[in-house]
Amino acid sequence: YTGEGDVTKQVDLLRAVPFKDQAKITSALAFDMKHALTRTGFQAQLEAGEEAKSYTATVTNIAITGVKNKGTLNLDTGVWTLDGTSTADYALTVTKGINTTGGNHSFNTGTTADFTARALNSDDSYMMLMPQVLGTAPKLSITVNYTGGVMNETVTSDFDLKDLLVDGSGEWKAGKGVTYMIKIKGKFVNIAVYTW
Repeated sequence: YTGEGDVTKQVDLLRAVPFKDQAKITSALAFDMKHALTRTGFQAQLEAGEEAKSYTATVTNIAITGVKNKGTLNLDTGVWTLDGTSTADYALTVTKGINTTGGNHSFNTGTTADFTARALNSDDSYMMLMPQVLGTAPKLSITVNYTGGVMNETVTSDFDLKDLLVDGSGEWKAGKGVTYMIKIKGKFVNIAVYTW
């Protein structure tokens, strides 16, 4: 399996545990489907304390780089054997903004709502990535465009993916979801991670 490089064309990958040597019956044969990839999503919000400031922060690009993208899946066990040399970069262009003045922005809510998490990817633009132990190479890059007040610039912040997972495993797991929460406070970006 090789992961699709274009996020908008990625699909989920399911596997079924085979039921061998089954007798023919009149009812349907039940089998258990399992997700084989890791679903990765993104949200953003303003940090508390930014209410008195006047600027717009627009997350324009999210990139995950240097992750493994090719491997062989054992359908019986669900264990991946990854190609250690094949890596890929994935990018998600984002057009939604967070506005501290409550003006016209794509979240279509008032100012106070901008301090509540908002999804940056639509249902069809989650990144479906290979489960893997994240080494030192994989990175998460967040680009934010600031306008208004004294903040008129674009800032890119980079993070080591292995350091962000709160369970300490440094691993994306098959059939699990990871949400990276981008918390904006002025020109600083922090990341919180939620898994399910």
